[in-house]
Amino acid sequence: MHKLHISVIPLKATMGWNQDAVVPTTLSHHSLGRSEMRNTLPFAHGWLCKSTLAWISSSVFVAAMLADNARSGIITNESLPTRENYRVITFNDLSFAGATDAETSTSTVSGNIGDSGNFANSAPAGVYGYSMTSGSGIQLSGVTTPSAGNGWVGLFTATVVGSSNQSFTFNDTRALTSSVVGGFNTLIFGCCGAGFVQTGGVYTLDVAINGDWSSQGSGVGQSQILGLNSAWSITTDLVYNSGTNQTLFEAVDSTYVQGTTPGLQLELHGSPVPLPASAWLLLSGLGGLGMLRCRRSV
Repeated sequence: MHKLHISVIPLKATMGWNQDAVVPTTLSHHSLGRSEMRNTLPFAHGWLCKSTLAWISSSVFVAAMLADNARSGIITNESLPTRENYRVITFNDLSFAGATDAETSTSTVSGNIGDSGNFANSAPAGVYGYSMTSGSGIQLSGVTTPSAGNGWVGLFTATVVGSSNQSFTFNDTRALTSSVVGGFNTLIFGCCGAGFVQTGGVYTLDVAINGDWSSQGSGVGQSQILGLNSAWSITTDLVYNSGTNQTLFEAVDSTYVQGTTPGLQLELHGSPVPLPASAWLLLSGLGGLGMLRCRRSV
């Protein structure tokens, strides 16, 4: 039996809910997989209020829902030392038609056979193609797919069944929407969620963009990094790989702190937006008036 100490911490939702949340989180001897939580678990409130539940078995898992694109969970008494989040951005042309962001995120586990934990995966609204796989050392069960019906929250249980290849991976895809900035098609990509790696662990973010975006600037076909959490060090700075026809970006936080996110903001500058026919008619009309005035003044 282990005493589970409770504290309350304020946390900021990163990609979905734009509000501060105050939520319960465990501070026992084991490491938490995710710490960015929202205050939506009524059973956690009741647990805090009842002193008869102050002592619980270490095999019991206590979870909380997370903010957009975030995950939570504990594999009891064990740790999550690494997470690699790999994103692939594709689109049809410089208008960014059909733009998508395909995510593959893998977390490693350091655990003993028989340990298990329940996890919550709160994904962006509209994700599709969701799936999960695991290494031979982890068995997944109770996997539910994020959907509108469950508030885009997927659940799963991970159990350690082997001494090696202890990892689990989730995959999903979301549509990206471009905007018009200064008369040009512009795609702003932001990511990613917090956690699924313990404090002190290594969180690696990789992004691959189709085409050559290695030239950095604000011109057509150029890219700009608008933001990145200072805890992440850039190891590959928008380098073009002609073999795959992709531009690669990588940043690593080797001393991860629970609840922090990469905070990547990447902007791609596409083609100019053509003027509609009505605008051309207006311009030609104004031009005609200008010429008429010039003739009268001669």
